[in-house]
Amino acid sequence: MPRNDMAVLYTSFERDGALAEIAFRLGMQSPVPTKPVAIHQLRIKMRKTIRITRADFPVLGIDPSRYTALDYLRTESIGQLIGSMEFDGVIVPSARWRCDNLVVLSEHHDAIEPVVTVSTEEFAWVDWAIKNGFVLPPN
Repeated sequence: MPRNDMAVLYTSFERDGALAEIAFRLGMQSPVPTKPVAIHQLRIKMRKTIRITRADFPVLGIDPSRYTALDYLRTESIGQLIGSMEFDGVIVPSARWRCDNLVVLSEHHDAIEPVVTVSTEEFAWVDWAIKNGFVLPPN
């Protein structure tokens, strides 16, 4: 979403959506880290959020066939525009899982309604990642 000059919090509406993002990112590292990760369930109140669906991609100039790629130029530009319009969040399709993600734009998120951690779970992510095709099993 937005470029590095705007602080964001990437979240997912589904636990597996969050795990997919973690597995994708950690799976790109060499060597692949194997320590458990912490999964947090959050409560977030938003005041002005916009939703982008896959049906919106053509009008926004997003190539659906490249949405899962690491080329963020177009989506970052859209994120910058959304931030300039003072939205505090954008709901977008996950590029890694069949769910939606919420990107909280910290610059415009109301500090009076803080992000609350409801629960935290330590999770051994590697087995999940192997099962779901994000990393290869060890030799």
